[in-house]
Order: sequence, then C-alpha cells, then structure tokens
Amino acid sequence: MAEEELRQAHIVTCAGVREYIQGAQRRGEEIARLLASRMSLEGKRALDVGTGDGGVAVALSRWKCFTVAFDNSWDNVVRARQLAREASVTPSFLVMDAEHAGLAPDRLDMVILADVLEHVADPDKVVSVLADSMKRGALCYVSVPNAFAPWNIIREQHYHLFGLSLMPQRLAKSYVTRVRKRSTIYAVRSKFSWRSLRKLFAAHGIALELCGEFRSISRLEHPEQLIDPVQRSIATFLSVLRLRPVVKALFRVKLYQRWFAPGLVCIGRKIE
Repeated sequence: MAEEELRQAHIVTCAGVREYIQGAQRRGEEIARLLASRMSLEGKRALDVGTGDGGVAVALSRWKCFTVAFDNSWDNVVRARQLAREASVTPSFLVMDAEHAGLAPDRLDMVILADVLEHVADPDKVVSVLADSMKRGALCYVSVPNAFAPWNIIREQHYHLFGLSLMPQRLAKSYVTRVRKRSTIYAVRSKFSWRSLRKLFAAHGIALELCGEFRSISRLEHPEQLIDPVQRSIATFLSVLRLRPVVKALFRVKLYQRWFAPGLVCIGRKIE
C-alpha cells in the first residue's frame, strides 16, 4: 500500500506506518545479511517485489548485487530512489504490478517478497511468474503475517483488531471499514499459514524453510525496532525480567515458528 493511500484511509496505526517506513534501511540490511549467509551476493541478479521505500534494494546494491525493484505505487518509488541517491547506489526502480510483471525466464539469482504477498489478490499467479524467472538454485526471501498464530488472532498486525485474521475476506473488509471504521479500505487480500505458504511455493518448484529466528531475536534485543507498541512493551518487560535467553531458545524451535510466531519468515530455493 502507498503511504498516501494509507493516509487517505485514516488508518489508526499511522504512527506505526511511519515507523515501518523509517525502518526500511534497517530491515533491508537484515535481509541482505541473511541472504549473504546463503549465497555470495556480488554480481548476482536480484528482484525486490513490492519494494516499498527501497530498503532491501538499497542494501543489496551495497553488497554489489545488480538489483531491480518495483512497486505499484509511484510515491513509494520516488522515496526509494531518494533513499538510493542518499546511499550512493543505483538499483533500478520501476512502477509495476506484481501480478502483471513481464520477466525473462531463468534470469534471477534471488527474489525478495518482504511483507508484500498478503496484499496480493492472486498469490499463485505472482509466485508462478517469479518462479519462472528464477534460475535453478536461486534463493527467495519471503515474509508474511502468520494469520492463525495466537498473537495475530488477538491483535491482527495491520489493523490491530481481535479475531480479524479468522474472518473470511468479505466479512473482514466489512468489519474494518464499516463496523470498526479503522479504514476506508481493507488492504489484506490473502492470508497464510505455514502449511499453505509452503504448499504454494512447492507447487512452483521452490522449497521453503523457516528462518524467522534471525528477525525475532533482533527485535527482542532491540525493542525499539518493533512497530506494535504492545509487542515493544512485552519485549522490554522480558528484558527487565532477564528472560531473554529463554525466549531466544523458544524462537529457534520450529514448532514455535510454524504455529506461534506472528510472522512467517522463510528462505526458499528453487529446486526444479
């Protein structure tokens, strides 16, 4: 979603939106480091889908990766280009829709889908197009809300409403826009569990593995990075109680990552 659309929609979490935008570079560096731990980035071709404010594209360019990034919002692309100029790097930014991207086959070494797939109306089509553009052995970074995790049932990530992630699309839209009047639009188009996300990518020859602990541990150690004020308070409270080591161990448990973590954070590799 473009920031202008969010502003016009009067979303009550506008402060969180601003914090998300301001954290673009930090998140981009985290993702670049994760990818660099799996593959040498220098000279590789990368595509950042739904680039937002360009943090990932800028970070990958700093690692000497040839990066193309696109977003369906002109405002986002303008901000991303400004961020790139300030960082003295030159990724290519385009205004384009993920569902209609025309990409050459077997060209990309990595694809980034950071916090974007839940906003896509036809995820299968998007993943199909991207998978065709990836070389065999190419990497794919994916992050989406874990729709049916307890935290997201209690406090859905985008609108902070109880039970929203369990509602069918039409009911959720009506609840957000008419009943609670949190927004004039409902931006979440698709919802994922670990099972459905893995199945979606497997259908297109991409094997996913969970790696969310890298992001969870970073947020635990630096609570100021958390956008949700409730999560930020909990992380700070755990630090005061000196429970960080216990919680870090929990973050590394795959059962937690599949069923309880607020976000599904994955690395995929094209195997077909």
